[in-house]
Amino acid sequence: MKVFIFNDTRYDYHFGCRMTLETLLHCLCERGAQIVATSPSNKQWKTDKNLIKKLHNSDIVIVNGEGTFHHNQNEAFELAEVASYCKRINKSCYLINSVYCENNLQMARKVRDFTKIYVRDTQSKIELEKFQINSAVVPDLIFNMTCDPVEPKKYSLIITDAVSHPEIITDSNKKLFDLSTQYKVEYLPLFTHLFPVNKYNLSEQIIFLRYILITMGYLFLSFIKTIPFSKKQRAYYVLNENSYWKKIAGSKSVLTGRYHAMCSALIARTPFLVLKSNSHKVESLLKDIGIGEERLIFHEDLNNYNKLDFKPFSGKELDLIERYCLKAKADIGRMFDEILTS
Repeated sequence: MKVFIFNDTRYDYHFGCRMTLETLLHCLCERGAQIVATSPSNKQWKTDKNLIKKLHNSDIVIVNGEGTFHHNQNEAFELAEVASYCKRINKSCYLINSVYCENNLQMARKVRDFTKIYVRDTQSKIELEKFQINSAVVPDLIFNMTCDPVEPKKYSLIITDAVSHPEIITDSNKKLFDLSTQYKVEYLPLFTHLFPVNKYNLSEQIIFLRYILITMGYLFLSFIKTIPFSKKQRAYYVLNENSYWKKIAGSKSVLTGRYHAMCSALIARTPFLVLKSNSHKVESLLKDIGIGEERLIFHEDLNNYNKLDFKPFSGKELDLIERYCLKAKADIGRMFDEILTS
């Protein structure tokens, strides 16, 4: 079975996206699928004749939705166009690993062209049902991963960065960084250095070399003048997924504004507090697990840091998380079996 994948988010250069994409590729390849090509996120695929040719040579197309399908984003419309194109050429096209939140009728009409839709949470399924569109709930692909426990815990608390979105007024990224500095706790952004996804690709190697030189220049400048916060963050990036997992698993608790950092904490059984994000994805996941919204905080709560309750998981919470993670793996495997045998 030859598979074409749209929305290869490894090129977004953060660990959540890399881990979900690696899981997607692994689950397909272990079932004997051949990856014909992947199209990076935000790629203008309609004008790329080489990509179009590879799409036609594939047996099925998979669109990796992740956090794209919310609030009628242009990127979501572009991905939905893939389904419409595939329908015109009579090719099966699946939307998987997706949120679906507050989209209009125009988006729904395009999404309806997918052969089948797999969303990450129950609230996304409910949103689609408003437009009489069926879907199946399969948790985020990151839940197919496992994390070895780390003892003893090296960090009392890790603070991560936060997602950015025009609707989020508070500058949570800067606030979280300032809190980590003020209280002298470990800071862990989700972003990665721009390591080449394809190490044999010359253009990616050149981009990486340019990135390293610019980063070194900014870090040198930081000793004599103030540099942009986004450049300062680079000094805190870890080198690979394993290092990221070890920090999450090696902490007694996590304060995060990132969906995939929360998922990582759940997998590692590390207690956390998580900021409300740019869609319903955080609270819907917590609800699906069954642990409620006690660990959900709002951006203004960061102004009252000393009042935040970093409590350990209760026995009931651990049981619910264990049950959810086990079921997630089974559901993910079943989804890929369905796609590749349909």
